Amino acid sequence: MEPSESRRIAMEAARRLVSLIDADGRFPYRYDAATRTPIEGYHTTRHAAAIWGAAIAARKLPAPDLVAPLQRAMGWLVDQHVRPFGEERLPAVEEDERVDAGGVALGLLAALELH
Repeated sequence: MEPSESRRIAMEAARRLVSLIDADGRFPYRYDAATRTPIEGYHTTRHAAAIWGAAIAARKLPAPDLVAPLQRAMGWLVDQHVRPFGEERLPAVEEDERVDAGGVALGLLAALELH
């Protein structure tokens, strides 16, 4: 595949992903293929990974118009799921009252990529 084709596909994918961010900053992650309806449930690690991936695309392609919706998604993650953790009370991404190291790492990478 030619680099220009890879960039075109990446741009289309990033734009599609960002277009799914709702007004609150959430992504609809899973759909029933037969009914084309969203499936309930949420996963903050996937949320952070989606922000990170699209933020990399926004920087590298470049596509600065993707940044504002991604910041909205990051705001939702911070407001809803980042909590102080451990003796040092450092920020961690919490889901269902648990802290997942992957969620923390991806949340950190997403935040760094956006700023």
